[in-house]
Amino acid sequence: MKSTIIGGLRWPLLFFSSVISFLFLQGILNLKILQLENTGAIFSVKRYHPLKKGVVFPVAEFPVYSVRLLERQKSILEDNIIITVITDNNVKKQLKIPVRCLHDDDFKKIKISIEPNP
Repeated sequence: MKSTIIGGLRWPLLFFSSVISFLFLQGILNLKILQLENTGAIFSVKRYHPLKKGVVFPVAEFPVYSVRLLERQKSILEDNIIITVITDNNVKKQLKIPVRCLHDDDFKKIKISIEPNP
């Protein structure tokens, strides 16, 4: 049986395909879903792997009225959502949540969902 790959290209192609496969698997393993839930009284943040089974516990949970600021930091590879919360003791806390592929429209919807209704 004769190979269609030129002899000098076998090892570089094997190395290149191994690197691509490793990066693909690493991307799948590091994949996370971000779920922001506003029930009207409680704002909760959940982050989990899509293949996770069972109960997903929130990363953070706080009353909607304590959310003071929701902003977005953009960078080349990954964006961050920064949630500023004022606690009952008037202590300012910030929660920084890394996100990928968040569109501007989705961020606007999140921001509108936590604004108080007149």
